Amino acid sequence: MDNTFDKLYYDQGELIAGVDESGVSDIAGPLVAACVVLPKIDPRKDDLAIFEVQDSKVVPEKHRKRLAEIVYNMAIGIGIGIVSQESLIT
Repeated sequence: MDNTFDKLYYDQGELIAGVDESGVSDIAGPLVAACVVLPKIDPRKDDLAIFEVQDSKVVPEKHRKRLAEIVYNMAIGIGIGIVSQESLIT
């Protein structure tokens, strides 16, 4: 994944938000989307393990729970939305 945007704008802001979705198609099941808002990281006092967080397909399963706990502890806000398969079919 290209992190150019993050590298260019991270120093200019106070917050960073990550958004992702999971779902195959409107006929394969529900669609889930989430957004996490994190504060700017201070390397002198914050847990730098947050930088290990990547796409879950890249992070080994044995590390996901630990990284999820770090995200939950650091997050300013977390939003999760779920849309059922039935509501996607029109």
